Amino acid sequence: MTQNRRRFIVASGVACLATDFRRVRAADTDPWALDPAQQSRLACTTVCFRHWFPATRAPGVDADTPTVSIDEVPDLFVRELGVKHLEVWSQHLESPVLSRCRALARAASQAGARVINIQLDQREYEVRSKTGSILKGRFNLSDSDHIERQRSVRFAKDWMDAAAECGAGSLRVNTGKTGGKSFDMNLTTESLRQLAEHGQRIGVKVLVENHGPNVDRPERLAELVRRVDHHGCRTLPDFGNVPKTADESFREQMLQALVPAAHLVSAKTKAFDSEGNHTTYDFARCVQLCEQLGYQGIYSAEYWNPSPDSFDPISVARKTLRMIADNLVEPS
Repeated sequence: MTQNRRRFIVASGVACLATDFRRVRAADTDPWALDPAQQSRLACTTVCFRHWFPATRAPGVDADTPTVSIDEVPDLFVRELGVKHLEVWSQHLESPVLSRCRALARAASQAGARVINIQLDQREYEVRSKTGSILKGRFNLSDSDHIERQRSVRFAKDWMDAAAECGAGSLRVNTGKTGGKSFDMNLTTESLRQLAEHGQRIGVKVLVENHGPNVDRPERLAELVRRVDHHGCRTLPDFGNVPKTADESFREQMLQALVPAAHLVSAKTKAFDSEGNHTTYDFARCVQLCEQLGYQGIYSAEYWNPSPDSFDPISVARKTLRMIADNLVEPS
């Protein structure tokens, strides 16, 4: 099916209708363009468009919300956001089927874009045993049970292989939960080192984010990556992932601890007021601090507000991208 450059197909139940993007972004009338220098340092994650994917659409979202497939995302991002770097949420690939990933890589190439990272958020692993049967369990790279932990490592390796097929240079993993037990950094270090060594063979780095109770303290996450001691294991600082009771000084300490080892930065926004101002924390200061710390990599725009209210993903993605672009240090 040939996709019109102004429209795409929207599915609602069994019916399909053409929806103009201009209706979706009716509130966004500002001219939009990113220059090549900005494009080289900006990405967007499909998390921003989670309500447009049936697999991640929240209950109660408007019935006429557009539906998009993962293969349509590269063209959408290039046309509507001016972004040529894509970060993909694993929920939108559903499973690491290599043929599926190759199709996404082709779609990205045709749009003049590329996938740079996959955010792995599957809660359960699914691996094949030596006899061919499918084994399932809780995905946990910190599991105290050796067999369960190794199965989680195998599952993450499968996703690293999928990232390579997508053309991505990295996979972000979570360390897992400890189920009330104390966090054993040595076990997690060994899991990440195995992944880094596998990634070295296929050209995919493993990234660890300040995401989850094991690594909610930035100094612990920084120490974890130092212990892995492999260039293929890096951090992925997320602006928004700090304890609810933390003040702005904690957010700055987090960036100071994690940015020096960062491969990618998750530039997350959480809430905007009616005038388009970000209200949750000083987003601009986060970008400025990263630049001051010498970060020269890519920022991936993300929007996460747990409210069930519908939002215009194009508008919030553009606002986030513009705030990043406005605070980048211009190349000398």
